[in-house]
Amino acid sequence: MAEFRAMVITNSGQELIAKTLAGELELQFTKICLTDTAYTDAQLLELSTLNNICQSASISRVSKTSESAIQVEGVVLNVNLTTGYYIQTLGLFAKDLNNNEVLYAACGATIPGWMPPYNGSTISGCNLKLITMVSNTSNISLTVDPAAIATIEDLNSLELSSIQTVDGLHGIRYYNNALEVKNNAGNWINPASLATAADLNSLELSSIQTVDGLHGIRYYNNALEVKNNTGNWINPASLATAADLNSLELSSIQTVDGLHGIRYYNNALEVKNNTGNWINPASLAMNDEVNALKPKSKTLTLSVSNWVLNSNTQLYEYTVTDSTVSPSHIINCYMDLDNQVKLTDGYTETYNGSYKIITSKQPIENITITVTKQLYASW
Repeated sequence: MAEFRAMVITNSGQELIAKTLAGELELQFTKICLTDTAYTDAQLLELSTLNNICQSASISRVSKTSESAIQVEGVVLNVNLTTGYYIQTLGLFAKDLNNNEVLYAACGATIPGWMPPYNGSTISGCNLKLITMVSNTSNISLTVDPAAIATIEDLNSLELSSIQTVDGLHGIRYYNNALEVKNNAGNWINPASLATAADLNSLELSSIQTVDGLHGIRYYNNALEVKNNTGNWINPASLATAADLNSLELSSIQTVDGLHGIRYYNNALEVKNNTGNWINPASLAMNDEVNALKPKSKTLTLSVSNWVLNSNTQLYEYTVTDSTVSPSHIINCYMDLDNQVKLTDGYTETYNGSYKIITSKQPIENITITVTKQLYASW
């Protein structure tokens, strides 16, 4: 709910524009920095860097909005933040002729936004989109840092090698020489342990409830079945011998042929589609996956009588019950000018089945807001 003034191109930034127009430099943006130091626009003009930088975001996307303006994007999360702060100034950095980073442009906050510290369960963050003038976009580098944190729109560009980590990717990881999936409780489990319809539903894979199944698993005739090495569908409960069990060892996916329509090959996870071809699962445009990642919004009226003072934090909290919300969601709130003046400051925290809007001063009027809910994908 922070608000910022228009971007101010610093004197250093204006020098870079002049060199770009003269053909001496290809303008390359490097990062977006956040600080709790407040500046006037006149002060921003003279800066070549920012004081007391609290967080930085690598550039995840650069796009032209016109022949004389560009939009630069980056994502900041609080997962490594131990002390919260108010975002007073945003700064966009670029490289000069000597390959040094200088402050190209910056903007100050009219309403500073609160970035809370990570509490071990709730992830907060912001998707930064800065639009700035460059006079001529023909000499602008549109490359981005491949190590930048990806936004939801960048999901398809993620390398599947990310599943070879403790956190995995899209609820899948290859860990301790075994493939694991994350269930609704947030626990990593061996998919071979799934034996009932209840287990099956915990993975929300409606696509396996077909004759062909998905990834060598299907729920058919009221029973869970897996495809064995001979291509036959069998009930895993029928596996009673060591030989049967060994035929389903997940280490077998590390071959050209894979196992159950899954293989780990050429340092990448692949699945076999209905035509028998091995493909990257990130290319599967399943509606359930896509819709789960799309932001969803609705308009709420926050009644003045429902704010509750938290005696531990001395902050006022407004709880909204929503059974579809989990700690893996990011909640953003938007208001028009009439309603912004009614809320001094604020941030959100998500829980299983609800989220809270938190502010330092108790509102004295009803507030109408638009809430956007978006699933956060960790990788």
